[in-house]
Amino acid sequence: RGAAAASWRPVEACLYALAAIAPALLPRGGRGGRGEPPPPPSPTAAASELDTVLGPLLAASAALPADAHSQLLRASLKLGGAFAAWLGKGAGTAQLESTTQFALRSLHDPLPSVAQEASTALWSLCSDGGCAAALLPHVPSLLPHALAALRAPALGRAAEALVHALVRLLVRLPSADLAAPLATLSAAIAEQLASARDAAAASAASPPRTPPRKQPNRPGGAAPAADVESVAAGAARRLRAAIKFLDAAPPLPDGSHAVVCVLGECWGPLEALRQTAAALPAAEAEEVRLELCATYESAVRAAGRGEGSHPLAPLLSQLAAA
Repeated sequence: RGAAAASWRPVEACLYALAAIAPALLPRGGRGGRGEPPPPPSPTAAASELDTVLGPLLAASAALPADAHSQLLRASLKLGGAFAAWLGKGAGTAQLESTTQFALRSLHDPLPSVAQEASTALWSLCSDGGCAAALLPHVPSLLPHALAALRAPALGRAAEALVHALVRLLVRLPSADLAAPLATLSAAIAEQLASARDAAAASAASPPRTPPRKQPNRPGGAAPAADVESVAAGAARRLRAAIKFLDAAPPLPDGSHAVVCVLGECWGPLEALRQTAAALPAAEAEEVRLELCATYESAVRAAGRGEGSHPLAPLLSQLAAA
């Protein structure tokens, strides 16, 4: 994608190396790009040294053009996610907005390798307490931009990580501010379920065919054409990713549970997808049915951890029927 090998490979190697040693450089309690518990910090890793190196480096990474080499974009995204704990406090907060915007732009990259790395970077940013607190005022603008990426096939299974990241951010909102973004998230997932149902209905109405064999994404290659099974199962997984972690959300102003809000918006298209999947050949719908069952189970588990009557009581008859 435009750059000569000699110009970007050394930079990429440096970025990857710095991201790899992030857990040793961050203070105890910091979080690496994948969330592993960090080892004790190196005594030579003074905060001022990190500030001197990381500030300009992350600023330059976030300013990379969209046509930069995909491996360079991936390494830059990995660096931002690896140093989420640095971005969430002190001098790092000055680079948090540009790093977040870089990840949001990269979610829409047509190359799966870049889009998926961007999803991982956002997960790291939203999982860090300091970053999440700083990002909360930007939820109204951040959320629609991130959710728009769910329509692109390049994300693949990383779409569930993106939904998970957004939920981890939303549950930090005060109860009075939660309803609107939760409705936005629910509407986007409902749209995914409806599209999956339409694809399944078209497949059920077409002549029998041999299900396509799934091909793994090749690094740097274009996203493969998604088959009906993967589209439908992916939509169910995104709903499950949303409801699975909503047990930490505060009650909504009307006293209802956040899981009920999401399921209330998504139940119609979810039921339509279940009924349509039942008409598909068994070999084509097996993964869809398994994901639907896992989604129902996650809903009951997530909403049933509180005290008192079960929040999903109004939907128990529908769950039983499903």
